Amino acid sequence: MSEPFCRTIKSDSDLHPADWCAEYVHVENSERGSKFDPSQTRWWRKPMGCYADYETRNMVCIMPTGAGKSTFFEAINCWIVSEAPGSVLYASITDPNAELWGETRFLKAAKKCTPLDHLWPKNQRNAVRKDAIIWAHMFMVLGGANMSNFQEVSITYGQGDEAWAWKPGMVREWNARSHNRENRKFTLASQAGMISTEDGTGETSELHAEHDKCRKWDFAWKCECGHVQPFRFEQLKYPDKGTDQERADAVVRVCEGCGKEHADTHENRRALHDSYEENDGYLCVNPDGQRGYEGFHLDAGGIWWIPWAEDVLQKIAADKAAAMGDFTQLRQWTQKRRAVGWSDNLQASEVTLKPSGYTRADFSEGQKIDGEAVRFCTIDAGGDHFWLRIRAWCQGGESKGLFFGYINSEAECDEIRERYGVLPKHTFLDVGFDQERMAGLIVQYGWQGMKGDGNKKSGWDWPIKSDPNKKEIRLYSKRWYALSKEKKQATCWHIATEPIQYILQRLMSGEGAEWLVEDDAPPSYAKHLNNERLETAKDSRGREVKKWTRRGAQHGRDTEVYQVAAALMFRIFTPPKTTEDE
Repeated sequence: MSEPFCRTIKSDSDLHPADWCAEYVHVENSERGSKFDPSQTRWWRKPMGCYADYETRNMVCIMPTGAGKSTFFEAINCWIVSEAPGSVLYASITDPNAELWGETRFLKAAKKCTPLDHLWPKNQRNAVRKDAIIWAHMFMVLGGANMSNFQEVSITYGQGDEAWAWKPGMVREWNARSHNRENRKFTLASQAGMISTEDGTGETSELHAEHDKCRKWDFAWKCECGHVQPFRFEQLKYPDKGTDQERADAVVRVCEGCGKEHADTHENRRALHDSYEENDGYLCVNPDGQRGYEGFHLDAGGIWWIPWAEDVLQKIAADKAAAMGDFTQLRQWTQKRRAVGWSDNLQASEVTLKPSGYTRADFSEGQKIDGEAVRFCTIDAGGDHFWLRIRAWCQGGESKGLFFGYINSEAECDEIRERYGVLPKHTFLDVGFDQERMAGLIVQYGWQGMKGDGNKKSGWDWPIKSDPNKKEIRLYSKRWYALSKEKKQATCWHIATEPIQYILQRLMSGEGAEWLVEDDAPPSYAKHLNNERLETAKDSRGREVKKWTRRGAQHGRDTEVYQVAAALMFRIFTPPKTTEDE
């Protein structure tokens, strides 16, 4: 018989899909070898096996970043083309994302896969495009998760990448592309997204709605005592004291069964990764699920080449930010490292001021609060008047409000500032109104200026001095200068009001460091705090987003936003450096 004829009538391989990929698939950009090696990422073996299981129709793989989701799709699609052909739609967040994966990852892997050599179309110039491959016996479409791509094709295999970031409704449209075929295999592989709050409010990712339909499996490890447990961050134990690095370096993983401690070494991490052999390393944590739905989850602790100390350092940094009311790092750590859905319970409900046990007279002669590091005077300008706030801060974020009031003149503002013991350079005046006049006051009294920038939703990226290749996000700009009428320079700062509003709301709601208000604050102050509300609106693309909306006078809240910004600028929320830190 001729070789082409033999290839055409060959029987399907008896190899497990993961073993077939290990035999034939070469992967791109892998730090652990040029060929697909399921022994190094055992969490993909069971999902791959589902492709050869007739009963499985849908899979949802919620995995941390760095778990090899793109490599998984590279490998399994090569197996599909050779062993179980059918129309494929690979969907990523956008068209460019999908096309980049096709050009830089999948095409290179497929061209090195020898079982596919005879399946390539003869006219590859027209049949192999950045958004599609028309094989001799099937087709593969690459595109973004959008209505146009999801309404044009009927497919057997759906490959959904990073569905946590898909627009609402796209998972439903994507599922509909199967037309209920009995041989369909639809897979979502993604980091975690948003889940609803306990009271049912908030955004819910369709990714997690799909995962809730599944029988659920968690990648697990087995201790020498025989106890099997999913990888969880809560198993890590590290000291409460010491520098961040010292605490992280002392981390151990503790067995939930016998209490045995496993040191954070390369050998131990790999041994735990390999320790549980049943079900390809997965422990069933919820046997209930719709027929044909399988859900898989991996915690970053199971990725053996990542030191647990790195996880601890990220958690310590996230906890510090959360202590001041900024939960951004904690949310990212939860979604990307734990692969667990994030529930944002912040509803910006009305703030009710509680008795604090002191009045502004207790500090009217400049008396210090316990542990005081610095105090700021922040001023919001009106047409012919000012609203002034004085607040004292402790290192770590605790603070006490000392004075708030309606002030008739700039001279009275400076007199109150001096009486309460605030340095001129720690006094910040809003320059968003009548900037030239405000600049003159700043120059005259030695203050500084602040101006909110609502377009800066995340902050500014600045190089880190110790490592110029890395950057940190700050919620304030570089120093800039506003000119007075006399053309004198007033030192000013832009601040990212959107994220600072979230930090302030956390503090006021009692979710961050202790934030107190004097008992004799005027009634207007509480009203001002609640006149900025977090509401749901639709953006230009029709997506629901949360947005801070003004509902009346809010001068008191503005002065508190400036207080948080000043505290960030003066590193109040960052622990002071020690000799060990330096």
